[in-house]
Amino acid sequence: MPKVKIPRKSTLIDMTAMCDVAFLLLTFFMLTTKFKTENPILVDLPKSVSDTLLQATNNVQVAVTKEGRVFFSVDGQVRREALANLLFTRKYIKLEYAATYNSKTREIELTSNIPDKLQEKVVREFSLEPNIDVSLANLPIWLQLTQEQRAALKDSIEKKNWTVNLRYPDNKVVKLQTGLDTTVTVLDGDKKSSDLILLTYWSRILDRKKANETAKASPLTANVPFNKLVDSLNSKIALRGDRNVPYPLIKNVIGALQDADEYKYYFITNLRKLKK
Repeated sequence: MPKVKIPRKSTLIDMTAMCDVAFLLLTFFMLTTKFKTENPILVDLPKSVSDTLLQATNNVQVAVTKEGRVFFSVDGQVRREALANLLFTRKYIKLEYAATYNSKTREIELTSNIPDKLQEKVVREFSLEPNIDVSLANLPIWLQLTQEQRAALKDSIEKKNWTVNLRYPDNKVVKLQTGLDTTVTVLDGDKKSSDLILLTYWSRILDRKKANETAKASPLTANVPFNKLVDSLNSKIALRGDRNVPYPLIKNVIGALQDADEYKYYFITNLRKLKK
């Protein structure tokens, strides 16, 4: 018998529908993904067995490097802008000089001739900067530099031990230090003040105000206790301390948080694997 020939069928597959689905998924992820904010403050975190995850947004973070420098960060551009305006209004930061960086002398040269709308520029830069890298006294000067200049100077000061000076109009020269000023001053009574205390206290005041407004406007208020709803909407404080930092420095940071009436906070750690 002759061999039966099986007709060959085309192996061509129409990929049009699959390409449409792929591009739809790609568009969806591009529009909905929230990228992690770059955090240039690198610390070698200690390890713990806690697997509790810190919420992705609405956090206040205090970082302590192994050299003992303390940095402060607040999530959200709108929150940072509100904090900057409050600090200016209450005169915790003051715009007294215009600043330009001289790369040849490694000096930030200051003049008393302040251009129009310079404070608006400083507030805008404050809102765009994820971390507060210098003391409140030097912050308006620091934020007048470009973002590239600030990043390069911070890296050079901390990693290359560069000396960067502030040169005032009267030719007075002061060395610029990165990190908050941790000096604590005692005010009337037993109240204390420092950069960290002020930043923590007022950022939390703004967050509680926003949380109260959101809770009042929320339809869940009738079913959930108001205080519990406000607490869930409020920001969380987290400490990022290098594992090589001496404990007295961490204790001072905790003391500053307590002086700012904050007694609940998280420690950010790496996860330690349990031995079987």
